[in-house]
Amino acid sequence: MRNAVLIAGLIIITAASAWAADWQWPAQMSVGGFVITDIRGTAKADGSGRATGTLQVPNLGNASVNLARSARGDVSGSGSIDARGVRGSFSLSASGLRAQGTVDCAPRSIANASININSRGEASGSGRIGLGRLNASVDFSLSGSACSFRGSTPVRAQVDTPIATYKFDGALGLQGGGGRMSATASGRVERSSKLANQVTSFAIPNTSVDVSKGQCTVNVGGVSVTFSLF
Repeated sequence: MRNAVLIAGLIIITAASAWAADWQWPAQMSVGGFVITDIRGTAKADGSGRATGTLQVPNLGNASVNLARSARGDVSGSGSIDARGVRGSFSLSASGLRAQGTVDCAPRSIANASININSRGEASGSGRIGLGRLNASVDFSLSGSACSFRGSTPVRAQVDTPIATYKFDGALGLQGGGGRMSATASGRVERSSKLANQVTSFAIPNTSVDVSKGQCTVNVGGVSVTFSLF
């Protein structure tokens, strides 16, 4: 019985090795829901190998891809992408297509973006938008030529007048789409009187921010105060 088991095991191993040795890269294949064409590569006796090909991404275009296959048959890919506002490096696996880079989402670019791209060529993820001295974290979505984003970042600002010092502590909310961006500020303003030892605090609801100047004007106890936020 023991010899029979050993012989059966050797047959399975021999068959698996022969199957792996016979494996060759096809001219076209699908990985993670994406089609790869023009594949050219080599394979080792254990079935592992490397190749190059052209990754087809609907609505975003094509990209050259470097492919790798493990001995157990897992195929992954990597490369660079620069198509319709998405620029950076990507990785492809059975779980999908992911990229790191920059997304042009007019009127701003989203940097340090972690990007998920589905098989329809729709991208989504998160990144940062630079606004003067601020870097706001945003979530974004890109479908065809339409891109939108939304996010927020903490802000602090101070205004000094002969009568009092005003300190704003709150958050800047951003949203954009269709080539436009808007922002609102909310939080609290602390007023420290220079004429008396008195400190008062005022709640500031969502207040429109002039994104071209980075400023917002709020009413603090009947006094109009303009803060430069970024």
